[in-house]
Amino acid sequence: MRAIHLLVPLLLSPILLAQQDPQRPVATTQALDPAGTAARMIVPAGFRVELITGEPTIAQPIAYTQDDKGRLWVLENTNYPESPGQPKDRIVVLEDTNGDGSFDKNSVFLNNLTFSSGIAVGFGGVWIGSPPNLLFIPDRNADAIPDGPPQIILDGWGAEDTHETLNNFTWGPDGWLYGTHGIFTFSNIGTPGTPENQRVHINAAVWRYHPTRKVFERWCEGASNQWGLDWNDHGEAFFAACVIPHMWHAIEGAHYTRQAGSHENPHTYQDIQTIAWGRYEKAGYCGAMIYLGGAFPDEWRNNFFFHDVHMNKLR
Repeated sequence: MRAIHLLVPLLLSPILLAQQDPQRPVATTQALDPAGTAARMIVPAGFRVELITGEPTIAQPIAYTQDDKGRLWVLENTNYPESPGQPKDRIVVLEDTNGDGSFDKNSVFLNNLTFSSGIAVGFGGVWIGSPPNLLFIPDRNADAIPDGPPQIILDGWGAEDTHETLNNFTWGPDGWLYGTHGIFTFSNIGTPGTPENQRVHINAAVWRYHPTRKVFERWCEGASNQWGLDWNDHGEAFFAACVIPHMWHAIEGAHYTRQAGSHENPHTYQDIQTIAWGRYEKAGYCGAMIYLGGAFPDEWRNNFFFHDVHMNKLR
């Protein structure tokens, strides 16, 4: 059986069904180093874990993305859980310059962000979620060097609960920039200067922004603290959420069962229940991926993967 590689781009990131080995003692006073973390992960037969990067190259990563050149863009949030915090968060770019499959070059794209939680690359620059703003840093020639200062695309993002603000940036199959937003943070979104009565109110939602038409929408709402969104082969979207049932079929304009509070539309008669098999009462979930690649065996395609933080697993 050929070995199947699973890339581990972020320090202490759990990998496919990874969990603690009960036969191996776990230190209670000292964290494992990046290589030690990867070595302790348990994966199904035929899979293996490779460490891409770790401390000190990156520190406290919260999000990452890859561009069409194969570069890995890592967003650090060393301010967490304080918001807005000091202007010290960074975007680190990792690059394979000789094509041998290893990242041999790293550079800092930006190093003066405050409490940032989402990143995407496309349409001539880098998109960053940094409450109270959605920022765009131009990089028109794609050399991983900013062409100018960050531009405020949208403002009004809240940060009352610092792990439930705008996050999980991903490009949808329709070309919109999608993101998620948790339930105990309250945002009133618009372009700078937009009057209050023309802003879009968000708490517990999936939102989207069109990069060329400059349109912002609350795409669907409800659930809890969603931190993961992806599409399957049929163009259907799914997101993961914490506390309440954890897997949801995302539909434009839908209203989902909420952990708390009320829907924006007070006349919502009935909201949509989960399609998930169950829930954990004290579970924390983040990240979502529907596997559409060609490296895994066929039975893994269109499976929904998400991180189970409290159980140290990727389900």
